[in-house]
Amino acid sequence: MTKFKYIVFVLSLLLLSCNSGNDKKSNTDKNSLENSISSQKYDSLDYKVVNITKIDKDCQAKRFKGCEIVNINYPVFKGQQALNDTVRNKTVRIYAPFPADSTIEQQADHFMKEYLAFKEEPYAAGRSYVLNARHQILQNDRLLSMSIESEIYTGGAHGGSLIEFINWDIEKGVPVTLNDVIMKEHTKLFLKVAESIFRKKAGLKPQQSLSENYFFENNQFSLNDNYLFTPKGIKFIYNEYEIRAYAYGRTELFIPYETIKVIIKPKSLISNLFLEKDQVK
Repeated sequence: MTKFKYIVFVLSLLLLSCNSGNDKKSNTDKNSLENSISSQKYDSLDYKVVNITKIDKDCQAKRFKGCEIVNINYPVFKGQQALNDTVRNKTVRIYAPFPADSTIEQQADHFMKEYLAFKEEPYAAGRSYVLNARHQILQNDRLLSMSIESEIYTGGAHGGSLIEFINWDIEKGVPVTLNDVIMKEHTKLFLKVAESIFRKKAGLKPQQSLSENYFFENNQFSLNDNYLFTPKGIKFIYNEYEIRAYAYGRTELFIPYETIKVIIKPKSLISNLFLEKDQVK
């Protein structure tokens, strides 16, 4: 590719990103997490849902739903140890005083013991602990997409929450990552497109400093590894405290495939599932 053609190529991508970055509201902003994924669902993996519930037997306050201190739901997939390990690792992130190889059950037991000790303190009156985690399989085709939404409260001024994503290639038994989807030689260009969309949505000028409202390292925009491949694009979520103060909550960034389709690997799983079908239509 000549230098002139490359410049035109870059400008065309950035122009597309500007047009998509500051609509009144993107579809993923309007809709719930569930609606960001195709309504078609398949059952190509066998799994069971495990529930861990721990209740404060002394609780009588109606404002605590059933007096539940711990309520965790998570899937266990048959014959998929690597996928199950990924689910566990992401589930325990919200509360992780244990070693990395701790089970979800051990985490729940430890949390409950901490709560029972907290109850004995004189300042604990009227306060409780909460540890919740909900897992939702958003799509189960060759690409298994999953969201893990967790929340925690330990008696302080406010609690915390996380949303994490898993993208899993069922056939190969491995995660699907950006490196599997974006052409290696265009990773920097992908980052530029993402930043253009981010700035457009945030109402920031191209050269405006990010340090005024964000925590990006060295004041340089960066993408995290928390993203979901949807039928229309890639959805990133920065969780609380990750790039902004707690009061701002989560920050979402949606990158439509339309803006990056020329730098997506033609034979990638994402291209096969979402782009080629659109081209046929």
